[in-house]
Amino acid sequence: MNEREVSVDVQLGENENSRTERIAVKIKNVPNSRSFKIRLTDKNTAILTKPRYASIKEALEFLNSCTSWLAKQILATRKKISLAEFLQNSPKIYHLDSEISVEIIVSRTSPFMLADTQNKKLVLAPTQENFETDLENLFLKFATKSLAELADVNSKETGLNFTKTSIRDQSSRWASRSSSGTLSLNWRIILLEPQYQTYIIRHELAHTKFMDHSVSFWIFLNRICPNAQRLDKEVEAKAKEIFNIQLT
Repeated sequence: MNEREVSVDVQLGENENSRTERIAVKIKNVPNSRSFKIRLTDKNTAILTKPRYASIKEALEFLNSCTSWLAKQILATRKKISLAEFLQNSPKIYHLDSEISVEIIVSRTSPFMLADTQNKKLVLAPTQENFETDLENLFLKFATKSLAELADVNSKETGLNFTKTSIRDQSSRWASRSSSGTLSLNWRIILLEPQYQTYIIRHELAHTKFMDHSVSFWIFLNRICPNAQRLDKEVEAKAKEIFNIQLT
């Protein structure tokens, strides 16, 4: 067999900001080759070439030794986009169960924000002098309030409590819950559709009962958030684009 396809999990980021992605890897024999080589062909695929005489076991050992290198290559190939550019291309966010249109105007005096959630509209008015910084500060102010409300609603509906919310700029993680009950929520959550927002919050609230990701955890989570495992996969698929959005 000259070609075989396998997969490997690579960890993107470090510590609490890490997440795992699965990379498809094609293993190919190369005539006259004397060494193993690997290259990233796409953000989620790679090719590993090996000497014809080398075994698959040896190829897999080499692959496992390359996971850190693959992670660095993947992160390097991800196109970064500013929040301002993203909102100009896709001027919408989600607040509770509603899609909110976002309008950006330039303030001639000081930056301000008009949040009319009843009419599903958010106006952000940064100054021209500090356009991106003002825009990000206004956006984060709205996100802080919106996500706190989201957590409160889901807490009341599930009967699962938390102590407070903290809005974070994690580079590769949606949310976390501390042992003291603090929900650390990524501001990017408000860019996700309501069903994914609900899933993320209830996933963290479920950790009040189970601190791990055991079978019991997933059974419980499915009770308070049906189709949790499907939503988990869909959220992770969306992460590949959303986490490219960066603050200045």
